[in-house]
Amino acid sequence: MFNPERWAEAFLAVLDSGGGADISGDAAEGLEVLRVLEPVVGGTPFALGGYAHAQRLGEAIRSALKTRKHGRGAEAAAGLVLLLVEKNVLKHIVSVTAEIEKMLDERNGVLTAVLESAAPVSYPAGDGFIKSLKEILCGKTGAKDVHFDLRPVPELLGGYRLRAGGVCVDASLRGFLRSMSSGLSRGNGDERGGGRL
Repeated sequence: MFNPERWAEAFLAVLDSGGGADISGDAAEGLEVLRVLEPVVGGTPFALGGYAHAQRLGEAIRSALKTRKHGRGAEAAAGLVLLLVEKNVLKHIVSVTAEIEKMLDERNGVLTAVLESAAPVSYPAGDGFIKSLKEILCGKTGAKDVHFDLRPVPELLGGYRLRAGGVCVDASLRGFLRSMSSGLSRGNGDERGGGRL
């Protein structure tokens, strides 16, 4: 079974072994390379090309590294891609990239929060709300920064739902109605129709 965590750890270990104390610049460069490749190699049309197609991509990357100026991050990303090609698991590049980002965020004290709202959060009107949430989350968790994954979820009817660090805060109209319905159901079940509202 493919384990993206192991591959992400290996990528970061390569950068860590370079002797530099701060790998953030190298890691950012490597992630940029991986993000460029994601849509190309992570899709079905590429997968249909098979192993030979992936090998040609690997050779093109190797050739590009020889002819262009690049840093350790790009070199580590290319090495990762070449190894994924060699092991015939290149289709997992998206999950490996996501895992690398997650591990780097943890190292840098960055909390990732999913903010679902009934209507899309618009800027600049939503900017004050996001800034307030960021301050609260940094204060409560000790995180240095918060990255928000903004998702419109019309089923919430109104309000928002926030998921961060294993905690979920449901301040949506749908959540309120569900909670109210549950409370009423418990009350009616106990009093068998004779209860007061």
